[in-house]
Amino acid sequence: MKKLIIILAIFFFDRITKIYLINIQTSGTDIDFYINQFINIYLVWNTGIGFGLISLESNIFYHLLTLIILAINIGLIFFLTKSKGTTAYMLAIIIGGSLGNLFDRLYYY
Repeated sequence: MKKLIIILAIFFFDRITKIYLINIQTSGTDIDFYINQFINIYLVWNTGIGFGLISLESNIFYHLLTLIILAINIGLIFFLTKSKGTTAYMLAIIIGGSLGNLFDRLYYY
C-alpha cells in the first residue's frame, strides 16, 4: 500500500509541476529556472525519449515507442510486486515518474 501511495504522489507531483510550467509558458513567459550549476529547469517538448533520442517525425515511430514505454512500465510494475525493502521503494519512485511521462505522451500527442 505504501508503494502505491509513493507512485501516486510522484505521479501527481509530476502532473502539478508540468501543468504549472505549461500555464507559465502559455502566459508568454519563457521557462528557464536556474537552480545551481548542475540543475536547470527549461520546458522542452520532446517527441522521442530522454535527451531527444529517437526523435522522429513519423507517427508510426512515435506510437511504436509509446508501446515500448508502456511495456517497460508493465515490466517495472511486475518487478515492483516481486521486490522488497529499499528496492521496492526506488522502483515505486521510478514508476511514478515514468507513468507521468507516459501520460504526457498520450495526452499531449
